[in-house]
This record gives sequence, structure tokens and C-alpha cells, in this order.
Amino acid sequence: MLLVLTHGAPSPHWVDRDTFLFGEVGLLHATALALALSKPLVVARRIFFVAITAALSAGVPITGAYVVSHLHIYGGPGFFASYAVSSALGAAAYWVLIRLFWFRALPTRSLFQTVAMCVGATFASLLMFGLVTQQGRHEFGAAWDLPTIFWWFGFSLSLWIFGRNTLTANNRFERSRVASTVDQGGGR
Repeated sequence: MLLVLTHGAPSPHWVDRDTFLFGEVGLLHATALALALSKPLVVARRIFFVAITAALSAGVPITGAYVVSHLHIYGGPGFFASYAVSSALGAAAYWVLIRLFWFRALPTRSLFQTVAMCVGATFASLLMFGLVTQQGRHEFGAAWDLPTIFWWFGFSLSLWIFGRNTLTANNRFERSRVASTVDQGGGR
């Protein structure tokens, strides 16, 4: 809701609009994640996580554009490549932060799953943007938030899948441990 409400807000004079918006979306998602987690962490650690995420998010479009320009991809393909590279770099950097701050048990394979889901979500959002605005012929303000919303969904879904798989694996382990204890006559 805050994303949609602040969409038209002016950025500070010392930063360009795109950098500000990307920093803002990083700040909003990281804040939601930090508040949603039930792990009791000190407030300073949560604030540090949110601040680092906002700074990294602000740098994502700059880095993506830099990489694509050095690959000499221009026009329509450059536009899509810039979104893909930015999405992938943002997902990878955010994944590393979440692993460092919250979920140390995130397996490396989940990094690739997260990046793939975020890039896929980004392309789906561009397709939806084209459909909603009839390829730019009609103005629909909230359509500009679709890439962010889809990316957040892709990233959050990848974390949920990891959490669900981890919980399922832990439950299986616990059931097999209890069963082996019972089989050995050590049941309660």
C-alpha cells in the first residue's frame, strides 16, 4: 500500500527519481520482512538490515544498466536485458543479505531458484504492464508498480518454498528419529 501511495511523491533533490524509487522499494520490502520474522533480534540489527537493503536496492538499476551497456545491447533487447540483469543482481544480493541476517541454513541451490523466480516474475510483470496499458497507449499509474510487486512476490515465494521444504524435511527427520527410537525399544 505504501508503494502505491508514494509512487507520485517527489524524490529528494540530491538523488535521481529511479534510484530513489528502487531504494524505497528495498526499504519497504526489507522492513516488512524484518517485522514479519518472529526471530527475536535486537532492533539495531533489524535497522542495519533494512538500511543495507535500501542502499543495495538503490544501486540495482545503475548496476544493471552499466552491465548491459558494456554488453552493447541496445533498443528493445537492451531494455529487457537491463530488467533481467537488474532483477537477477537484486535477487542475488538480497538473498545473500537474508542468508547473513536471518536464514543461515539457506542452501546455495535456493539462490539459483530465487534468481530464476525473480527474473521470471519481472518478465511476467512487463507482459502484464503491456496488457494493462495496451503497450503504453493508455495511462494506468499503478501499472508502474507491477515490476516491483511481481518481483517481491517471486522473491517471497522462493523464501516460502525454502521454508516449507525445510519444515517438511525437519518433520520427516523427527518422524524417522521417533520411529527408530520406538523400533529400538526406547519409546516412551
